[in-house]
Amino acid sequence: MLFTKYVSRPLGVLAGAAVFILMALTLTEVISRAITGRSMPGIVEYSEVVLAISVFLALGLTQAEGQHITTSIMTSRLSDKPRRVVIGVFGLVGIIVVVVMVAVTAIVAIQSIQTGEYRFGLAKVPLSPARVAVVIGLTVFLVEYGLTLRREVFTRSRDRDDFDLSDAARDVTF
Repeated sequence: MLFTKYVSRPLGVLAGAAVFILMALTLTEVISRAITGRSMPGIVEYSEVVLAISVFLALGLTQAEGQHITTSIMTSRLSDKPRRVVIGVFGLVGIIVVVVMVAVTAIVAIQSIQTGEYRFGLAKVPLSPARVAVVIGLTVFLVEYGLTLRREVFTRSRDRDDFDLSDAARDVTF
């Protein structure tokens, strides 16, 4: 899918880079404590922001690759048409929930940017990058979730078997 290739995957790469940065910050903190016996100012605060960025930027790619924890305990016992109806109904509820999450987090991100919100601690670390990453991550997840739902609801089970699991999720997260 083009969206996955050009949006979700690059954001997943950025999330991986954020994890690398998080590891470097942690290593720096450990070395600092071993040598000086004290923590470096700001490491914890920056780590919190980088952690949020790494988690939320990876949501879309995780959905696209079917890596979220799923269960089919209810739908696995249904025939094709009732299964698609149940997935469609609950998927629509899921989409509504995620739309609300995107709206609320977007409002919070805008307020964070406008007020210059920062994390209290030993260093003054701005929170707006993490807040924006949450909005971007949830928005990309919403699109990937919608694509997964469309595939599950509007594709017959025998046609769905032709999908490569590395490219598309087969289960919708409930």
